[in-house]
Order: sequence, then C-alpha cells, then structure tokens
Amino acid sequence: MSDDNLLLNVEQSLKKNINIILSQDKDLRNTDNECLITSLSEFEHSILKLKTFFIKAKLINDQLNPKQCEKEEIEEMKTELARKDLLIQQQQKKLSSYQNQLEIIKDAQEQAKLMN
Repeated sequence: MSDDNLLLNVEQSLKKNINIILSQDKDLRNTDNECLITSLSEFEHSILKLKTFFIKAKLINDQLNPKQCEKEEIEEMKTELARKDLLIQQQQKKLSSYQNQLEIIKDAQEQAKLMN
C-alpha cells in the first residue's frame, strides 16, 4: 500500500462502514456485529496509517526547516500565553467582584449587629 492510496483507503473504509449500517435495519442491534467490527477496525487502521504519514511528513519538514519549526513553536507559545493571560484577567475580575460582595455582606452584618 503506497502513500498515494492512504486517503483512498480511508474513504473506502468509511464507505464500507456506511454501507454496512445502511444495508441493515434501522435498528443497529440487528446489524452483523462481526462484519461491522471488522469494518470499523479496518477504518481505524486506515486512519492511523494516514495520521502516521502526516506525522512523518511533519518530522521531515521540521528537520529540513528548523527555523520555521522554531517560529511555529514560538507563535504557539505566544498564543498560549495570551490565552492564559486572558484567563488570569477574567479570574481577577471575578475575584474582585467576590471581594466586593463579601465587603457588602460584611458591612450589612456589622450594621445588623449595631441595630440589635
């Protein structure tokens, strides 16, 4: 099986799964479980082969273009830092709001004590 056929194999496996399900009753309990399990296994295997192909291609590209790889990693880190900074800001706003609410409750309790 060559790399050219990987996508074709995934497509054929998916179609086979769909055909098995559609050829049976609408109730999946009546499907041929062994046939469906085998077909799903073949589909999963095809997906894994395709995934492996892309991982290998990425590794080769990273080795051939290390500067590009570094740039991508730096951009991913910047994006992650920005996301985390935003999350921290949101949590700080919530904390500030909670502190204000606690102060209001504390003041109300003190006023209630003074009235009694």
